[in-house]
Amino acid sequence: MVQTQVYLNVYDLGANNNWLHGMGLGAYHSGVEIYGREYSFGHGNSGGSGVFEINPRSADGCVFREQILLGEIQLSISEVTSIIDRLRPQFKAHEYHILTRYERQWQWR
Repeated sequence: MVQTQVYLNVYDLGANNNWLHGMGLGAYHSGVEIYGREYSFGHGNSGGSGVFEINPRSADGCVFREQILLGEIQLSISEVTSIIDRLRPQFKAHEYHILTRYERQWQWR
């Protein structure tokens, strides 16, 4: 099995981040990049999933700040896609909240 790297892509959500970042503060968006695709979670009015896929480092309305290597995995692209597809129903677009979304337990197995 081939190992592939997994990255966290971090974006600024506001112009004040340039000043706040130096103090360890700011408003940020992030996405996980693997196999040349970036996956993230965001809001929407539909009852569908808030999990979306974009080209890496290209989130709308955000300014790319940095990429952080999270590590490597030994999963095929189809295995990664399967995991993402199983997570999608647990992350509804209308349930997204910038501060409290962490309360729900993830179940990906």
